[in-house]
Amino acid sequence: MASKTRSFLKNQNRDFNNVLDSVAPLSDAQTLSGATTLSGATSITGVTTLSGTAGVKGAEAIIYASTGVVTSGATFNSGAMTVPAGSIITDMGVVVTAAIAAASGVFGVRFGTTANAVDLAALDADGLESAGTSVAAGIGTAMDAVLQTALGGTAVVVMDAGDAYRSAATAVHGSVLSAGGSITAGDCTFWVKYISIV
Repeated sequence: MASKTRSFLKNQNRDFNNVLDSVAPLSDAQTLSGATTLSGATSITGVTTLSGTAGVKGAEAIIYASTGVVTSGATFNSGAMTVPAGSIITDMGVVVTAAIAAASGVFGVRFGTTANAVDLAALDADGLESAGTSVAAGIGTAMDAVLQTALGGTAVVVMDAGDAYRSAATAVHGSVLSAGGSITAGDCTFWVKYISIV
């Protein structure tokens, strides 16, 4: 039998099976629908996905693009990573997941609200790698200086002043560029970290 509302169980129920089917047992997979409030100490274990357009107020979340796509010869683009309205962006970054190779030159990173734009973080032409024709897997950079150092990128991603708070839902696009010519191999993952406050 289908799960019933509290009102139905109080006022119309004639079958105890409705009560059993309407209780979410801890041992069964369950979907909670409608407005749900959890209060008190709440622990969630295992793989958990929180979805929706509003985000979780006060919680830090990360959106990532698991594959950088070479959209033009010398550029990896993330595609849109949408930050909910009423959020503060706290970090943006990229890590190389398969070694990138190019004809020549240095490798830079930029972030914007459309593909190839720089209205969130201007291009630092050698911010990812300052020399050579390749970037090894595991090299990356971010706004967070500690993380940038740990990933081995050349420079931190510098977000434009006044752009961290997003009053409207915002698509964030990351790019990795080779200044010296076409990228011939490799892959990378971009991310955006934010806190929803409204």
